Amino acid sequence: MSRSTTLARLSAEFVVIVTGVLVALAVDQWRESRDDRLQELQLLESFVLDLQLDSADYAVMPTRSLGRVRGAEILLRNLAPQMPRSVRALETVDSAGPYPVPASDEELVDAFRQVEIDADLDVAQGAYAYFSAGGGLRLVRNAMLQRRIHEYYYQVTVNRTFDPVVASALEELRRRAHDLGLGIADDDARRIREALRGPDAEPFFAALRTVQSQSAIQTRISRIMLGRALALLEVLRAELDTA
Repeated sequence: MSRSTTLARLSAEFVVIVTGVLVALAVDQWRESRDDRLQELQLLESFVLDLQLDSADYAVMPTRSLGRVRGAEILLRNLAPQMPRSVRALETVDSAGPYPVPASDEELVDAFRQVEIDADLDVAQGAYAYFSAGGGLRLVRNAMLQRRIHEYYYQVTVNRTFDPVVASALEELRRRAHDLGLGIADDDARRIREALRGPDAEPFFAALRTVQSQSAIQTRISRIMLGRALALLEVLRAELDTA
């Protein structure tokens, strides 16, 4: 076999080997890219599920916090009309529409129960925990979507710092009710009227005014966060629709 034939054969073998390696690398890269895309879509779908849960909670929160605001106002106007009240709380009450004044026994008992409704918010953050740890961040290719996800959860963290403030005010209200011989679940309108018209009721009404004012703030916060959750949910769904 001539030298030129040997060189040609070796060159052909080299080309075949290099081509095979390049094809194998391309196939591996395609598989990795496909797997990353599938994981990205799964992550985005997890965000959608979390935000659906958050939106449901945010939709309930204004009802709860507004119930406390209105319940407090009924008690204040019926039993402590001289007690000064928050302008912010009054604006929130006015925006909620009319309510009965003076209150019947049934309405008074209901108002007394409303002011105690818990304020905690359980935000679903499973997808975000994975995303912020780095693995998910690598998967989400849309830089603007990455930023919006971070911005939303940053706002969640900031606004949730207000929850303990409301919870603390509610605990103080329960203590003041207990001092008067009342439980927030008390359903005896006569006992409620007598206790809250007594000379020792002022600390209760001071605590009630605090709960009312802070619940008015929480009403606004939860409405804002509901809007942000729904906006991000729309963006995520649009991203999934284009996949």
